[in-house]
Amino acid sequence: MRLYTWRNIFFFEGIITCLCGLAAPIWMPNKPGDCKFLTERQRMIAAERLIREHRVDEDEQVTWADVRRAMLCIHNYTCAFGFFLINITVQGLSVFLPTIIKDLNPTWTNTQTQLYSVPPYVAACAIAVAIAYVSDKTKQRGIYLAIFSLIALSGFCVMRWSSDSWTRYGGIFLITVGAFPGGPGFLSWGINNSAGPAVRAVSTAYIVSLGTIGGIVSTWTYMPTDAPKYPIGHTINIAGQAGTFVLAVFGILYCYRENRLRAAGKRDHRLEGLSEHEQQKLGYRHPRFKYWT
Repeated sequence: MRLYTWRNIFFFEGIITCLCGLAAPIWMPNKPGDCKFLTERQRMIAAERLIREHRVDEDEQVTWADVRRAMLCIHNYTCAFGFFLINITVQGLSVFLPTIIKDLNPTWTNTQTQLYSVPPYVAACAIAVAIAYVSDKTKQRGIYLAIFSLIALSGFCVMRWSSDSWTRYGGIFLITVGAFPGGPGFLSWGINNSAGPAVRAVSTAYIVSLGTIGGIVSTWTYMPTDAPKYPIGHTINIAGQAGTFVLAVFGILYCYRENRLRAAGKRDHRLEGLSEHEQQKLGYRHPRFKYWT
């Protein structure tokens, strides 16, 4: 079978990913105490932080109880479906952005089209890193997810109803800046609120597994018959970003409610009759565990 040139992109990206995945068990540490790039004092501090902040043991092993706890967590589904909707946009842009830009001005060459696709990604990268830093410092994820989903939604509205080429190109910036922080945001939100390490490991895989299905949906959003304005594709993404906003707001309200109930002692009954080890195994269900909002 002839290997077309464009397939080389996916071949080399895929083979590098596979090789890194195979090497990961060898070079990645299993726990903070095994991190050779940290000093002995740093390893001790990292291990102690796990215990103090997340009430966990760094040597904890995954059990079926951990899998069940991760799969029954409402917040994990909030993050997974948010990640799913974000992926419809992000993966769709990754595949179709050059085509969408080309249809803004058919006189542009393929090289010009590719070059015009770079600035929106650069802007998205800068904003995504900044939001990650700020949300880490404030221990809040939902508010940023909600605000930036509205920015992406406004960008799709511009693309859907504006006729001016440069205005629509500006809408692409709104879309990338608004949508690209969402994937890492929802995933890290789910990880932050999944304790201990075993539940967190399962939650990470579970959220990613459900969320990346959005990439499959994205392949059907922008069809050639819908060119050049792609009203159906933009409408699908408008609905997706609206859904992202709703999920982010729901996640905020859910986490605030849980934190208030725990502060009022309404979850203390979970500790009754449990040994110290069993209490520690409660993870995110422990009454003293505080959700990131």
